[in-house]
Amino acid sequence: MPGTTLGGDLDVAWPTVQRGLMGAEGAVSFIYKREFQAIEDEAAKQEKQAQRVAEMQQKFESLEREWAQEFIDPRDTRPFLIKAINTLKKRHEGRPERKHENIRL
Repeated sequence: MPGTTLGGDLDVAWPTVQRGLMGAEGAVSFIYKREFQAIEDEAAKQEKQAQRVAEMQQKFESLEREWAQEFIDPRDTRPFLIKAINTLKKRHEGRPERKHENIRL
C-alpha cells in the first residue's frame, strides 16, 4: 500500500490492517534476539518479550492510524470502491513533456 506520498489518490483501510512484512511478535524476536539470549531466567525472558511485543504493537498501531485517511468496514468495501472509481474516472492529471530524447548508443 503505497500511500499518498507515492501518488495514491485515496488511502483507506479495514480496521484490521497490519502494515509491514511481519507482525510485532516476529519483529521483536528478530530485533531483540541477542537481548533475549542474554536472559537466563525463562520467566524473565517471557516477561521482557511480552513487554517488547506490546511496545512494538503500539508503534504499529500509531503508524496505521497516521497512514490511513479513513477506515472502512469490510462490508462497505464494494460500495466504497464503486463510489471512488466513479469519482476518480473523470480526473485527469497532466504529465510534463519529455525534456530529453533517448540517445541511441
